[in-house]
Amino acid sequence: PGKPASEKKPGLFQCDLENFEMIAQKLGIPPKHKPNMWYRHPLAFLTEAADDICYKIMDLEDGYKHNLVSYDETYELLMHICKMTPDVTNIDGLENIKENRNRIGFLRAKAINSLTYQVADAFIGRHEDILAGKYDEPLCDCIQAQPALKKIHEISKNEIYSHRPVRQVEAAGFQVLPGLLDAFLTALVDQKNKASSKRVLSLIPQEYIFEDDKKSYEAIMSITKYIAGMTDAFAVDTYRTLRGIQLPNY
Repeated sequence: PGKPASEKKPGLFQCDLENFEMIAQKLGIPPKHKPNMWYRHPLAFLTEAADDICYKIMDLEDGYKHNLVSYDETYELLMHICKMTPDVTNIDGLENIKENRNRIGFLRAKAINSLTYQVADAFIGRHEDILAGKYDEPLCDCIQAQPALKKIHEISKNEIYSHRPVRQVEAAGFQVLPGLLDAFLTALVDQKNKASSKRVLSLIPQEYIFEDDKKSYEAIMSITKYIAGMTDAFAVDTYRTLRGIQLPNY
């Protein structure tokens, strides 16, 4: 059998281990029978589900808006999900919406509503196993709409993510993030020998810089957190500035 869902991605930095251990004790999160590993907090299942729902449904809507997915296919998929929970998902008034884009926007909101209730029911039905650490799969994998979400994912992968401009943006991301890390971390190492490195580090807010030479790990983590917290646009602008591709307009 494969890894449990919670172990497929690392979720904790070494520098945060002590703080997380304290938090886990306070919240009553039991440790696993492996070093430095804990079961997930029950609310993590809901956060994961909310992330899955929003990304899948809104990517589908974006695909329609950019003419990558047809109106009919988008409409049918969203309507199919809405009809799964007729008691809590009221689509009355849809016939009064004339523009296709607005109709899709209406159904997108209603589909998210339906999925929210489906996930809530799944969580309630499995809460004892979740609390006992016996359940470790995404909640979206055990709801009625799972086949529909899987189909939406396949459409997104084949029709949206494979679109050339989307792949170009993704490819650029593979350059921007490593490029920022390389520029700032190299400057961190060379700051005593190169004036240019000091100039690069001066772009980082002071609260992200450690000046103690014995805390190189903390400095690396702090800069990593700074880059991780950048918006997409700010990261691209900073990368362009550091590479000399774009200069500030004085």
